[in-house]
Amino acid sequence: MIVFGKLEQILFKIEKVLVMIPFVAIFITVVEQVFQRYFNLPIPDTSDISLVSQATFTFLSVGLLVYTGGHITIEVHKLIKNVNILFVIELVGSICMLFIAGIFTYLGYGLLAYALESGSATMALRIPLWIPYGSMLVGMVLMIIHQIGVILKLFYYRKHPSERVADIDIESMR
Repeated sequence: MIVFGKLEQILFKIEKVLVMIPFVAIFITVVEQVFQRYFNLPIPDTSDISLVSQATFTFLSVGLLVYTGGHITIEVHKLIKNVNILFVIELVGSICMLFIAGIFTYLGYGLLAYALESGSATMALRIPLWIPYGSMLVGMVLMIIHQIGVILKLFYYRKHPSERVADIDIESMR
């Protein structure tokens, strides 16, 4: 558990950097497009960069969201007080997430293989489509790794309930 937790922390730091690159590219290209249209500048269309960056940002962010718990969740622990039932529900939810990530990993691999084989690219700037498809594959693999971490934590905290940090109540922070 400790070794896997350290691996996840290292991956988390790398993912934060990888996610910031397309985020900055989105910001720069959108601002550039506003100026281009407002001042009627003769700059080539950069919307392809924005679109590829948005896809890359979205897929690479999935692993981060699972690791930080920032994805959409239903907080059943507030509704269900039985620890055993709650454990089963969280475990089933995590297994479903693994299943979904596995399907998208398979699809991402197929799309990446197709893009590499065909050399497909965007229309305007001819950006290779293996970039967003590859980010889909990488993002799903990272999601699987972090979801395995969630499952390991579930079992660890089931054995060591006193070590579990209390959930933060966002409502009380307002």
